[in-house]
Amino acid sequence: MAEIATNFPPQTYSSSFFLNSLTDEEKNVVGGGSDGTKRSDNTPLLDCFISTMTRWAVFVIIVSIVCTHHVTEAMECAIPHEQKTRFFDTIEHYQGNKIPFSPLRGNWEGSNVEFTFNSIDKLSKNNFISEDSHSIISLKLSGKQIKEVHEGAFISLTCLRQLHLDHNNITTKLTRNVFQNLEKLEVLDLSSNRIEILKDLTFSDLLNLQTLNLSNNRIKTVEVLAFTNLTRLEYLNLGRNFIRTVFDELFEPVPNLGTLILSWNKLWDASPEKWHGLGKLQHLELAGNSLNRFDPSYNFSFFAVKSLNLSFNSLSMLNTVAIRRHLPQLEVLDLNNNPWFCNDLEAIIRDLNDSKVKFPSMNFSTVSVHGIACSEVSRFSSVGTTEGVTATTVKNNVTWVSKDELERYVERKIKHSNEGLNNSIQSLRAFAIFAFALLCVFIVFEILYRTNICGVIISKLKGGNELYVDDNNIENFRLLHR
Repeated sequence: MAEIATNFPPQTYSSSFFLNSLTDEEKNVVGGGSDGTKRSDNTPLLDCFISTMTRWAVFVIIVSIVCTHHVTEAMECAIPHEQKTRFFDTIEHYQGNKIPFSPLRGNWEGSNVEFTFNSIDKLSKNNFISEDSHSIISLKLSGKQIKEVHEGAFISLTCLRQLHLDHNNITTKLTRNVFQNLEKLEVLDLSSNRIEILKDLTFSDLLNLQTLNLSNNRIKTVEVLAFTNLTRLEYLNLGRNFIRTVFDELFEPVPNLGTLILSWNKLWDASPEKWHGLGKLQHLELAGNSLNRFDPSYNFSFFAVKSLNLSFNSLSMLNTVAIRRHLPQLEVLDLNNNPWFCNDLEAIIRDLNDSKVKFPSMNFSTVSVHGIACSEVSRFSSVGTTEGVTATTVKNNVTWVSKDELERYVERKIKHSNEGLNNSIQSLRAFAIFAFALLCVFIVFEILYRTNICGVIISKLKGGNELYVDDNNIENFRLLHR
């Protein structure tokens, strides 16, 4: 076959362009006459088909990769239909395990892990790397006398749903890297340890956490960003710690919180009504905090509260109007073990009866209102003294009270009197300031009037040398006459 010379530059062209550039004779040589012509007529369709197929191929590959990723992830984190627990004698025994933890693989014996040893001082980085360890669903290390938890200790447990570290001696300042790679964790139990501070971003990697138990520790400080990213948290227990202050913004990152337990802390001066971000809170426990006030105000943020525990505090007054307005869903209100006076307590219960609120009772005292213990100071016997009285008793229609109760009653009356006096003093002070300011303004105007400074200023503003005369001033007429 003779060579066919081409005169176009060395570029890449489609088959249709190449054939259309040939003469009829050359087309016959290349394509065999009419068949070659038909082929040239069909080449645009072929090019379009190839181009379209390329795009679809890319699309199919991408979809396949995404689907494969999700399927693989689902298989890796498969939840078993039944809960089975595997026990290991030592960490080394666990690390040497060859039986898979995934229920989708053969020889499956369980996805929950517990240890039978009694103590271990610390959990080091990569301690829990083992055959198929990423498929473990639950890890229980309760009561093992653990003191330290190093960063990355649980890094291989990517499918872990529950982590129990309660009843240990953990004193480590927990950081976010301690819980690295635990994005699927739903339950974290750190109760009954020796944790003293919750640092910012400690739990920020636990995006799916729903239950967090930090009760019975030694926590004094909870930094404002400690609960960042816990948007799915529903239960938070901070009871029996030493917390004195709660930042107003502390609970903003937990909008789905349903239960908050802060009982038995040191929140005597706290203001729960200022806490933000608790719009879905239903159960609030504030017992045993020596609270001397609870007054939900206009910016009270948790209107869905159904049960409120204010027992074992120092409350002697309660704003029932604010409670009815800002706690419309309230069903249970625990007021036991507060220094109530019976008249006040009876008024509180009467005011809240319309809202069908229930009041749990302990019934341990003979003097009570609806089963809630209270003290009544009505009159005292003229004979004897209250010095030796240790409990509230009723005898011969004379009400005896303890010295402490009497002192609390007197202090309360003095407090109310002082509050009224302070309000009166503030009102009087405000009136005095206003009167003094008014007097100063009057004196200034009087000086300006008598010295005719206003007239001089007006004359200057007019820009002339003409003497300004006040027609209302008789002295000016006398001077002009002279």
